[in-house]
Amino acid sequence: MRFLSLLCFVVCALFVNSKNVPADNVSEVFLKNRENFANGFDGSLPSLDPLNVDSFSVVANTPFGQTKSTLQHVSFKGFNSFDKIKSHTSPNGNFAIQIHVPKIEMAGDYTTVPAVLDVAGGQLKATLNDITINIAGETQKSKSTIKFNNVHVQIVFKAPTTNIELKGKNITEEYLKTFKPLLASKMGSLLSQATKVYQSEISEFVANYLNAMHEGTVKLL
Repeated sequence: MRFLSLLCFVVCALFVNSKNVPADNVSEVFLKNRENFANGFDGSLPSLDPLNVDSFSVVANTPFGQTKSTLQHVSFKGFNSFDKIKSHTSPNGNFAIQIHVPKIEMAGDYTTVPAVLDVAGGQLKATLNDITINIAGETQKSKSTIKFNNVHVQIVFKAPTTNIELKGKNITEEYLKTFKPLLASKMGSLLSQATKVYQSEISEFVANYLNAMHEGTVKLL
């Protein structure tokens, strides 16, 4: 899933072209390159703000039973508003990074199987709040290459989702009264679920970015 893959890329990018940056200076490097991450380093890489995702699916338990929802044409705006960075690297190549993002605006289309209250889909807008992204993994370095292994991502949503809007055919007050509170409390866990489902794709996508950056496409310092 491209959204989660790019979150990984932002972190891992530091290790490719910032070998001499101490852990306590990582935050400074991130903040220095805030606009570069947002605009894709002037087009060298895809933009991080907004992030555009083709589609991903989640499974949810609702008062009407279990449903599978597929989100399509999703945009995430505000990732470059990250305000806190913590990092740790060890001599054996293990690394861990924690990024805090105050809020991200999410918008896209969704379909639901089976339909609920005669609603099979619609448009969704929401604000994701107080987001912490934890990324950990291993690195193997040589004179000419850097290889990342066992990259794992955990996304924690510490506050309820707000500003939820649902629009579409057959959406009624009953539907809104049921699903707006449900999404407010469960949206974070559903997106975290997607992180696990798409973990292998995340790792592959990160590797592609690392190769590009190692070849000198982008310089952070």
